[in-house]
Amino acid sequence: MAQLLEILKKTTDAVHCREAQTQLEQAAASNLPEFLVQLSVVLANPQNDELCRFQAALQLKNHLVSNNSQTKLEYQQRWLMIDKGLRDQVKTNSFNALGSETRRPSSIPQVIAAIAGAELPNGHWGEVIQALATNATDVSRFERTKEASIEAIGYICSDVKPELLSAQSNLILTSICSGLLANQNQYIRQAAITALFNSLEFVKINFEKENERSHIMQVVCNQTVKDPNNGDTDITIRTRAMECLVKIAMLYYEHIQNYMQEIFKITICSMDLSQPEQIILQAIEFWSTICDEEMDLILEAEEARESGQEPTRVSNAYADGALPHLCPKLTILLTQQDDDTNTDEWSPSKAAGVCLMNLANSCGDSILPQVMEFIGSNFENPKWQNREAALMCFGSILEGPSVENLKPAIDQAFPIIVKAMSDPSAAVRDTAAWFVGRVCDIVPEAVLNPNIFEHVLQAMVNGLADEPRVAQNICWAFSSLSDAAYDHAQNQLGTEDTPTTYCMSRFFGGIIEKLLVTTNRQDGNQENLRNAAYEAIMELMKNAPDDCYDIVLKTTEEVMSRIQNLFAMENGIDSSMMSQYHDMQGLLCATLTAIIRKVKPEHMNELSDKCMEYLLKMLAKSNGVGSVQEDALGAVGTLIEVVGKGFEKYMPHFKPYLILALENHAEIAVCIAGVGVVTDLCRAMGKDFKNYFEEIMTKMYNALISATIDRNVKPQIVAAIGDAALAIGPDFSQYLAPVMDALQQAASFEVSTNDYEMLDYQTDLRESCLDAFTGIIQGLKGTDENSNPQASQVRALEQYLPFIFDFLCKIAENTEDMTDSLLKNACGLIGDISMVFGSMIPQNQLMQAFSTQGVQSLLQLGNRSRVDRTKRLAGWAIRQIRKIERGQA
Repeated sequence: MAQLLEILKKTTDAVHCREAQTQLEQAAASNLPEFLVQLSVVLANPQNDELCRFQAALQLKNHLVSNNSQTKLEYQQRWLMIDKGLRDQVKTNSFNALGSETRRPSSIPQVIAAIAGAELPNGHWGEVIQALATNATDVSRFERTKEASIEAIGYICSDVKPELLSAQSNLILTSICSGLLANQNQYIRQAAITALFNSLEFVKINFEKENERSHIMQVVCNQTVKDPNNGDTDITIRTRAMECLVKIAMLYYEHIQNYMQEIFKITICSMDLSQPEQIILQAIEFWSTICDEEMDLILEAEEARESGQEPTRVSNAYADGALPHLCPKLTILLTQQDDDTNTDEWSPSKAAGVCLMNLANSCGDSILPQVMEFIGSNFENPKWQNREAALMCFGSILEGPSVENLKPAIDQAFPIIVKAMSDPSAAVRDTAAWFVGRVCDIVPEAVLNPNIFEHVLQAMVNGLADEPRVAQNICWAFSSLSDAAYDHAQNQLGTEDTPTTYCMSRFFGGIIEKLLVTTNRQDGNQENLRNAAYEAIMELMKNAPDDCYDIVLKTTEEVMSRIQNLFAMENGIDSSMMSQYHDMQGLLCATLTAIIRKVKPEHMNELSDKCMEYLLKMLAKSNGVGSVQEDALGAVGTLIEVVGKGFEKYMPHFKPYLILALENHAEIAVCIAGVGVVTDLCRAMGKDFKNYFEEIMTKMYNALISATIDRNVKPQIVAAIGDAALAIGPDFSQYLAPVMDALQQAASFEVSTNDYEMLDYQTDLRESCLDAFTGIIQGLKGTDENSNPQASQVRALEQYLPFIFDFLCKIAENTEDMTDSLLKNACGLIGDISMVFGSMIPQNQLMQAFSTQGVQSLLQLGNRSRVDRTKRLAGWAIRQIRKIERGQA
């Protein structure tokens, strides 16, 4: 024990910290159960040094939880494998130590929560909530014990899924509310309001009972009021209480009607300039949340009407009713910038702008009368803060109101906006540039107005020479304007073909030239300016009409020249500049990618060799820099799409780099980019890809079965295997057995529904497995219409059909979280199975599989889908099955 205490003490010493941490890791690896018990003994003895006890708690917690969800699950399972007697010792020691710390925040409550997070989901330690509740409500307990126990309840609530605690919600709420009584000290109240915030998800049952709901709401509202006895020392409690109101609005919108009058008073008063900043921010956040909820409810109601049903929930239009009171508060807050400088720090002024956006989206035209007077009267105000606020307010409310009502106001204001782009204040110029970008994006017809267009364009070009934050917004505006002008030209033609010309054609070359100059600015690395300029060039290239094609070719030559110059600079680059050098490589790759999509085939034949030469050189010189490899592989993928089968001549030179990417399990993005290139090759080369596939397939298979590779790579690999099978056709049969074994393992992956990150991964993996099964079936069947499927290699798949049907039924079990992409892929696979195996397998055997509840459920869902592609695939699959049923397969 003395040795452990000495090591723990060393962890606080910068000189010996690394050595001590190594010793602790060795102790854990040698005998983890005993190590955890000894840590809990250190924790339980209040006579031990406070820092040692803190380090003991930290070590305990870190051996039970992790920020990585998969690692956390492994730690929890490891804990449960420890002998129950030893686990009980750790729990008892930790629990008895509650309230014995002098430091805040306490560390022991986090240990209790970490243990509960492992045990409660597995039916253990069910008594912990009762024990903590007793500590919290027993008047004989020390205040620190009450405080720590309530903290532990809060941590448990934030970490354990709600359904595990809902049966004890009354007990938890009673404990928390006892800590919020006026006679409790400030620290107990802080712990209690935080615990209440963490517990809100699982008190749904309580919120459905009016008397309990009213009690909760009264408790929360009481904590938002300034305590005259404590002055400003209760700001933390008030802020967290406001956060509770925000969370309640999000979780229980339908239950707050009776309390909205009180909440309205609290939030409106909380937006006064006299209030602390964090209180103002939460009051604004409450109304942004209300807007979000009401926008969702409006969409739900529209969907219900479209399907001929009544909506289950309706909007109470709280935001509409509050507009006359909210808008004056928010516009005043918009004028409260501290100085004429740029900062990323979140502030009431910025929050007010976002809230106005949400109000505009939620309330539509109703917001215009509430803000237009403020906007008009402040455009040319002597104070830069007011001028900037007017622009910010106008830009914030562009999305939501109708174009018919907005456009006249924009037309009238645009001369002032153009003037504002040369305002003495950089903040005003910055927001004016942002406003123009917003208009280009949301109400493009206002900018394309011939009466104003050239004036706006000239101001934008001039703005590229402004300071980086202004120029960056100008670049974004050019991107949006380019899209708008191109779409307008296409609409006039009534076709999706490339227009012959558009309104920017006369200025196209000059704009590109200015943007290229902007990319070379010495301060281009500030405010993301260089990236924004290159992105604007990419958008202009993508949207270039026919009469600007010569400039596209000229820009291609310029980008090629820059790549060549970059190679020449490499040896002279200082190590401190290497990061910018690699960023430049990525930007030039991305720009090249955008351009070669636009180059015509006759010119691409001339350019492809040089493109590939540069990309291979970039891959060779990347020296393990993942971002460069990723960007270069992305450009190669685009080149493959453009040149198609012609890419085969590059394969001997490119394949080694592709293999390296597929082997690079440490760099997730590089590996995924490599898998993406495999898909591009499959689609471009078809059957010719089989000449290169064996080694590539081996690398992908090894990555798929690897236990160490990042899980996000696996869905990409699974989908690529399906593409490969489809490309090389019946020859894929030689890989069938190992691939199907790996796919069965991937398809069998299942997670608990409370882990949303892992649930998303499971969905991605299942979608990819469906893609792979479809590709393999179609590939092995072959594309020759005269071929006899019974004689083809597809027969080898028959033994795997029972698993595939079981997999489909497993997918059908959870319709609540079913994505349309998953449903579409499932319906498509069912249709392919029925088409390919309909004449191969006995009718009764196949119909028995198609008649299962899971398969029928998927087809019915697909047939009711509002997504046309899904509905058509489901209908086609149903017709194929009916053919089998009638003996027509």
